[in-house]
Order: sequence, then C-alpha cells, then structure tokens
Amino acid sequence: MKSNSARYLVGQGISGLWKNHMMTLASIGVLTACLLIVGFAVLLTENINQIVGYVESQNEMVAFMYKSGENEEFMEAVPNVDDVNHETALRIQQDFEISGVTEDEFHQKLIDSGMTEDELKMLFGASSIADFEKPQGSSESSQAAEESTASTDSSSSDTSSSQKEDGGADDAESSSQSGIPIVYWDGLIQDIETELKAVPNVTDVRFVSKEEGIESQKESFGDLGYLLDDYTGADNPIRNSFVIKVEDLSKIDETITEISDITGIKLVNASNEVADTLTGLRRIINIVGWSIVAALSIVSLVIIINTIRASIFSRRKELNIMRYVGATNSFIRLPFIVEGICLGIISAAVAYLIIWGGYSYFMTSFMDSATSWIQSAFSSIIPFEQIALKLAVFFFSAGVGLGVIGSLVSIRNHIKV
Repeated sequence: MKSNSARYLVGQGISGLWKNHMMTLASIGVLTACLLIVGFAVLLTENINQIVGYVESQNEMVAFMYKSGENEEFMEAVPNVDDVNHETALRIQQDFEISGVTEDEFHQKLIDSGMTEDELKMLFGASSIADFEKPQGSSESSQAAEESTASTDSSSSDTSSSQKEDGGADDAESSSQSGIPIVYWDGLIQDIETELKAVPNVTDVRFVSKEEGIESQKESFGDLGYLLDDYTGADNPIRNSFVIKVEDLSKIDETITEISDITGIKLVNASNEVADTLTGLRRIINIVGWSIVAALSIVSLVIIINTIRASIFSRRKELNIMRYVGATNSFIRLPFIVEGICLGIISAAVAYLIIWGGYSYFMTSFMDSATSWIQSAFSSIIPFEQIALKLAVFFFSAGVGLGVIGSLVSIRNHIKV
C-alpha cells in the first residue's frame, strides 16, 4: 500500500470519529468507565495479593526438638561418634538436659560405641573423664573407684581450704550423678538447620534456644514476668526450637510432613487454619477480580462493535460506491479498524490518567491521616510507580485489541456489498 493511500485511510478513520461525534463521545465515556472499573479491579487484586503475600511471609511455624524425659529418642538423634569431625570442632555443650540419662551413662555410651580415651579427653577434658577411661564394670574401673574412696577418706584431716576443695569436688560428682546435666552436639543443631533449609517450601530458619524461649515468655507476661524466674536449667519447660518461614501456605501440610521426618525434631506447631484461610482468600480474590475484568472486557467489546456499526451504517452509500468501483476489502476495512483503535486508545488514556490521579491522591491522603497501626497494616500496598508501566501496557493493549476485534466483527458482513 502506498504512503498516500495509507494516510488517506488513516485520515478517513479519524474523521469518522467526528462524523458521528455524539456516538463517539458516548462510546468513549462508556468504554472509559468500563476500563476504569477494570483498572481498579486489577489494582485491587494486585494489592490484596500483595497483602496476603506479606501476611504469608510473616506466618511462621515452629519445629521443636527433644527435651527432658525423651532421652531414648534424643539418643537416637545424636550422631555416631564415628561421624564426628573433630577437626571442625563439633563442640559438646552442657546446657541440654534430659532426665534419666546421667553424664556417666552418656560417656559410657560413647565408649561402647568405640570412642577412644584420647577422643574423650579432647572433647570433655581430662578432669571430666576420670571415671570413664575404662568401660564401666571392669575390674580396673572398680579398683580405681576403691582407690578414689580411700583417697577421699585419707584427706578428711587436711586443712580447711583442702576440705573446701574436696567438698566442691564432691558437689560436682553429686551433680554429675544426679541425671540433670547432659551434653549434646552443636553439630546436631547445625545438621537440623541445614536439613530444614533444604526443604523446598522453607524460606528462612532461625534457631531459638530454650533460654531465649523462656525470656520471650517473660516479656509476654509483662510485669508478671518475674513468676518465671525460677524456671531455669532443668526446670525450664521450654523446648529448643526452630522458627521457620514458608513461601507457599498452600503447601504447608507437605512441608510439615517433611520437617517432622527430620532426625531430632519432636513435633511441628503450625497454624493450618490461618494458612487455609489465606489460601482460600487469595483464590477467591483472583477468581472474582479476573471475572470482573473478563465481563467488562466483553461489555467494552460490545460498545465498540455498536459504535463501528453505526459508523458503517452512516456511510453505507459511500461503501457501496467504493465496492462497485473496485475497492478491495482491506481498503474498505482499514478506516473502520483505525476508528476502533482510536476509540480504544482515547478511552485507555483517559482511564489511565484518572486512575493515576485517583490512586495517588488516595494513597497520600489515606496514609497521612491514618493511625499508625493502619499505616503498618497497609505498608505493603503497591505504590503506583511500581505498577504504572504494567497498568499502562494493559490499558493500551486492551484498548487496541478491543478496537481491532470490534471493528472486524462489525464490518464482517459489509465487505460483501
């Protein structure tokens, strides 16, 4: 097609808007209103999805480790001594307490599993393994115990300072035999954390010791926090735990199952009701929002079709003459397609400007006058600048697309004249 012909046909399409200016204004007004509603529906859907996503990101589950009274399960969770990498300093600390398992029994378990005397000395220190150089029950162990008793009896007549030192040693030995202190592997904590982070739906993992847990409970009690001051050491009822954040709440059941299967995890506490509510809310919002978009797109299409048909009807004699003198179908179609595109672009531009001004004004006025907790709740609302380009592309694509489709539908029967 020559450039002169193209300019002529485009000019005819634009002039067609003025020839039926009342119908054009009505069409632009109705189409703009439809696009405005569509735009607000899109903004509402995107913002609610953003808010739900933010709430999802703040939703946490807690995986609890074994605690007092659960020694058998925990002992199964402790790594074999053959797997201990001493060069990476997998430390053993004495702040994890399990009733019913004494320090002696734990050391004996390590000896029975093959740990050497040198390894015990390196991990626990020479002074803490005096009674564990040989397996319990051996004659040498019994002899060492008898010698220790005789030595204690002979030292009873020493100076007062020696008595104090002996008394301190006796207290330490008594504490060791009481079943309160027990050691656990730092490496186990690290291994569990690594496994948790490897779960597909997990985005963040944070270890919380039982000491941190009891302090958190004290803070939640406010002025009554002192009531928990006695819950320390073996009396602390809080479990060591991992606070876990997930990405997709719809997969929370599968995530809980995977976490529960990790060695060392006793139980997982998660709010399934919140997850189900948020997932259902997001699904409903998406369905309703895009249903509105689809319905109003159909309404807009019908408006453009009727506008183009009115234009065709007003020019029916001209079209007949053009057909009789040999004008091609594309030559007849193009002005009406241009007219439909112009209707869509003008309506899209007007709707976009109105939404831009209205949304920006609402955000500024609302956030300035809202209370602090409302501002915090709506802090995740999408700024217009962040969605401006996406909305502009959507509007103008919808306007051009609807204009072309409406024009083609309108002139389909008239090109046969």
